[in-house]
Amino acid sequence: MIPTITLLLTTALSGLGSYLPTPFDKDGWGLRIHNFSVRGPYLAGEMIEPVRFNVMLMNFSKETRTHDPLNIANRKRDLKLRVIQPDGNPRPTLGGLRSPVRDPFTQITLRPGEYSSLDFSFKQFGYFLTLGAPGRYRLEATLKIDGKTITSPPVELDVVAVPEDAVLVNQLIPLEGAESLKPPDEQEWPVIQQVKVGDRTLLIYRRYNPTMNGGKAGMLWRLAELPGKVEMKVEGAFGAGKPLTITYQEAKPPTGTTKLVINSIGGTPWTAEEEQLLREQREREQEASIAPPPRPGKP
Repeated sequence: MIPTITLLLTTALSGLGSYLPTPFDKDGWGLRIHNFSVRGPYLAGEMIEPVRFNVMLMNFSKETRTHDPLNIANRKRDLKLRVIQPDGNPRPTLGGLRSPVRDPFTQITLRPGEYSSLDFSFKQFGYFLTLGAPGRYRLEATLKIDGKTITSPPVELDVVAVPEDAVLVNQLIPLEGAESLKPPDEQEWPVIQQVKVGDRTLLIYRRYNPTMNGGKAGMLWRLAELPGKVEMKVEGAFGAGKPLTITYQEAKPPTGTTKLVINSIGGTPWTAEEEQLLREQREREQEASIAPPPRPGKP
C-alpha cells in the first residue's frame, strides 16, 4: 500500500496560519499559495490541469496600498509560480499569457490588515500535463510590486507511484475507432481503477502508453474519492472520443449509486457541449448512411 503522505508546508501554514506573518514577508507585503483543490499525495502521471489553488496577497504595513489585480499580474508575468522538481531543478514551463499594458483603473486598494486573493490553475502559470516523476516537489510564488519582488513561503507536494498491490479494482476499457485499428503493440491500454492511498480509496482513469516505461506508465485522471472498495460498472469504449459512464454503489445505504460520465480521451467530466457535438456527428453519419447513391452521368 502507499504510505499516508499529506500536503506539507515548510512553514506552519494551515488554517488561520496562512494569515500570520512569516520570515518570507517583505516590505509590509505577504504572499501565500494555499487551499489546493486536490488533497495530496498526487499520483505519478496524474493530470494537474484540473488542480486549483489560491494565491493571496496581504498588506501587513500600516498604510493603505494599491496593487494590480492578481490575474493581471499573472498575465504580465509579474506573478509567477516556480515548481522545483525532486532533483532540485526547476520544472520548465510552456510560457503563458503576457499583457504588458495595464489599465490604471483596475488597481485594488488594500487597507492595513486587508488581503486580496484569487484562484489559479497550474495551466495559468505555464504548467501542463503532469508534475513528473515521483518525489517531493517545492512550489513558491513570486510577485513584483512597486519595483520589489516578494516571495511566498514554499509549499511541498508529494508525488507517489501507485504500486501494483495498491490497485483494488482494475477494469479494462474496450477499444473502438482509430485506436482499435492500430497494431496491438501500439495500442493504449485504458483502465478504470480503484486504488488504495494510505487510508483513502481513489477512483482513477488511467491510460497506459505503450511507449512509456514499457507500457507501464502514462497519464491518469483522479475522478473521485470512494468510501472504500465498491461495486462498479463501466460502460463505453476508448478511441472514438465518446463518453465513459461509471456507476458505483456507495458503501453505506441509503446513499445509493453514483454515476460519473467522463470524456474517454481526456478523463474530464463530459460536458453538454461535447454531448451536442457527438449528437451532431451521429446525425451526419446517419444521413450519410441513408443518402441515395449518385445518379450515373450521361454517356
